[in-house]
Amino acid sequence: MLSAFATAFWSLLGLLGFPKPQSPEVRGISKFQVNRDNEESKMQLEIGLDVFNPNPYVIAVMEHDLDVFFNGKVVGKTAERRRSVLQEKDNSQLTFGVRTDLTKVLGGIGCLVGGLVGGLVGNLVGGQAGGKVSGAKKVDVRVKGFVRARAKGIIKKVPVDFAKSYEL
Repeated sequence: MLSAFATAFWSLLGLLGFPKPQSPEVRGISKFQVNRDNEESKMQLEIGLDVFNPNPYVIAVMEHDLDVFFNGKVVGKTAERRRSVLQEKDNSQLTFGVRTDLTKVLGGIGCLVGGLVGGLVGNLVGGQAGGKVSGAKKVDVRVKGFVRARAKGIIKKVPVDFAKSYEL
């Protein structure tokens, strides 16, 4: 019954010249930054998602509910009701923060911190301060969940599942 109503509704809008809204396209992770928090055992992760709005009108992003993984282990979750706007036929970046415990991050990146500290000490002792950290490790960052958006009174839940490797 609901399906027949939706089909009739879209057919009527099509006859009136209104195009059917297309889902925004989440294209991937565009930003990944680790910031220190005021508390000793906490850290703030800042992650940005590239989103393209293919529609000839703005889309309001109403909320997102996303899990953040480091090397396959969950390190944090973000669930916010914060309004953002995606401009018509334009790329945008949705940024969000995840506050997490250092122990969760260390569990997700294993011996990465030891390699970084060893690399920094090696560079400073070797007289290469300011150079690239030797022994740098890669971390796989994955974002999975959904973003809820609204356009022209229609609400759509857009799934998100992207991964990207970063060298720290």
